[in-house]
Amino acid sequence: MENSNVRRRKVDVLAFVRLIVGSVVALMLDHFGLLGLSVNHITAGRVVGVSVMIVGLVITQISKVPSPVRAAHNVTQAQKTDGR
Repeated sequence: MENSNVRRRKVDVLAFVRLIVGSVVALMLDHFGLLGLSVNHITAGRVVGVSVMIVGLVITQISKVPSPVRAAHNVTQAQKTDGR
């Protein structure tokens, strides 16, 4: 049986990959005017915008990795609520 944290992590990674691929595909669809879209050529501003989104996603994913300090803090908080 799979741990729920492992399952949640797989979902997070899948969503992360989907957002990155979706952003790049959307940029390409616009650039070439595929699927009946109007042609909006790739500009430096659009590339920077997608890059900033991707960097934000990477930072979000990195910050979700539990650190020993955060884990110790969570244990301390749980002990306080238990009255220990």
